[in-house]
Amino acid sequence: MKNKKLIIFLLLILIIIVLSFFTIKLHQKLFKNIFHEYSKYENNTSAVMYDKETKTLNEWKNINKDTLFILKINGKEFPVVKGNDEYYLHYDIYNKEDKFGTVFLDNDFTDENLLIYGHSSTKKDIIFTFMKKYLNDDFYNENNTFKITLENEEKEYQIVALKSLNLEVDNDRSFFKTNFDTLENKLNYINNFYDKADKIFTENISISKNNRLITFVTCDLEKKDARFLILASEVVKND
Repeated sequence: MKNKKLIIFLLLILIIIVLSFFTIKLHQKLFKNIFHEYSKYENNTSAVMYDKETKTLNEWKNINKDTLFILKINGKEFPVVKGNDEYYLHYDIYNKEDKFGTVFLDNDFTDENLLIYGHSSTKKDIIFTFMKKYLNDDFYNENNTFKITLENEEKEYQIVALKSLNLEVDNDRSFFKTNFDTLENKLNYINNFYDKADKIFTENISISKNNRLITFVTCDLEKKDARFLILASEVVKND
């Protein structure tokens, strides 16, 4: 009887040891998978580094058919795609899943105000992290213009103002207006931006019905549910 109890006890000990071993192995595997997924994002080079790749517009279009133009700003080059926040906030230029996303235009390229979106970070130098540097006058003075490269031409834009928009307090959709019926309405849009701007760099800009605006949109991570907006106007070339 004692031997039988001893055998049962030893079997229970053995079962506990085996279960403990497999539990540890399972946890190690789960941790390894989680770490792999985290590393995939942290060490991802496409979102953080593709701005350092020098490619022609046609080369980018061969990589991603949604590519519209190349944005040249702050010494970086970004291919800009036509898309929406349901996809390109979560996928990179190579159509690979990536929490850093890619730079995308959320409205039609023929619109008068192009809304260009990109992620930013408080810890990593990703796509639009540098945008908040425009709060610094020295940075602005060195980077007050940028260019977009199209198939047959290159257009220059001047940054004129910026705004941190708290969506919880002031969900003003007028900042995201993309077309203006008249030149007067276009001027009203710019003046409205100036009136509510956190910083105005210049009001000395030439505005016509034909020259377009660009509004950059990224997250203002220092505030809850806020967006950082930068308004730029196309530079009018004098013939």
